[in-house]
Amino acid sequence: MVLRLGYPISNVSIIQNKDYVQTIVSDTNEEIEVHLTIYVGRKDPQTVYQMAHEAVHCLFPTARMDTTYLEEGLAIEYALNTVGRIDRNYAERCRNGLISPWIEAYVAYQKLRPSAANIRSLRKATPYIDQVTIKQIETYLNASTEVASELHRRLPKTR
Repeated sequence: MVLRLGYPISNVSIIQNKDYVQTIVSDTNEEIEVHLTIYVGRKDPQTVYQMAHEAVHCLFPTARMDTTYLEEGLAIEYALNTVGRIDRNYAERCRNGLISPWIEAYVAYQKLRPSAANIRSLRKATPYIDQVTIKQIETYLNASTEVASELHRRLPKTR
């Protein structure tokens, strides 16, 4: 599977009967679709959190459901930091409310906490975070082999 950066976001929609947000990449149509939960749509912290989280996935388009802990941890961290700028209490509730498998990805990411410059360097070397190697995590994010291996793990394909 070869992915290209620059897939357009074709649709952002609120999906009934779904309790998690999701970015879906279509290699066939070469586009990205973002699904949000029914709890968004207002100008509130949850909307900000969900949009910030999915924005990270849009920057690293892949058609896989089993994202790496690195990508998911980055998405959670970015969403928490973004929503924390408008509502610290909500960000803390989100952090404390993380469940499996997202909590494991976030905890792994917290062992590293790379700078924005580190992430940019990694993205320049490997535009598709999904294809990043353990060695690249070690090199560009200054991670130990143990932490790099953990960040290279994948979330389950199904939720």
